Amino acid sequence: MNTFIKGQVMLVSIMILGGIMLSASVIGGVLVLHQIRQVRGAEASAKAVFASDTGLEYASWCFFKAGCDTGTLEVPVSCTDAEVSFDNGACFTLTSSVGAGDVQIVSHGTSADGAERVLETVFVQ
Repeated sequence: MNTFIKGQVMLVSIMILGGIMLSASVIGGVLVLHQIRQVRGAEASAKAVFASDTGLEYASWCFFKAGCDTGTLEVPVSCTDAEVSFDNGACFTLTSSVGAGDVQIVSHGTSADGAERVLETVFVQ
């Protein structure tokens, strides 16, 4: 009878240890899944920042180009416009306001994954 109880204790111990290992594996998997999602978000954010920076570069080129009217920057460029969308699906929109002696330009970058970042600059004439 004593050996039968020892066998039951061994089976229960193995089942408890197996449950603990299974729980640890599930928790580890969930944590890794969250980290993968976070990395994907960082990639989308970088694409949006680079798209927004491209918009500012475009506006800077127009601003410093000889004979470029700063009032032409007022035209908002749409993300559906093929001229400003990129191969990775990112795009930018530009808006500007001309004040007394300065031009404020806002570039709104959007990635294909939906991340949005905004950069703003002011040129003093």
